[in-house]
Amino acid sequence: LVAGWAAHQLIPGPHLVRWMGVGTITTVVSIAVAWAIWFTPEDRAQVVSRLRPLVAMSAGRG
Repeated sequence: LVAGWAAHQLIPGPHLVRWMGVGTITTVVSIAVAWAIWFTPEDRAQVVSRLRPLVAMSAGRG
């Protein structure tokens, strides 16, 4: 919630831009916290193994 509040206070512009910024920032912070605190090393390895082919495809190496 703090990340969302800070983003809302710092992002200028119309409300739609603020809402998109708040949504993006809170999503990124939530993923980072889950990765650092909630996921076990096995969970992290599984996520990385599933994302690696997607990253390779998007980079044009797939």
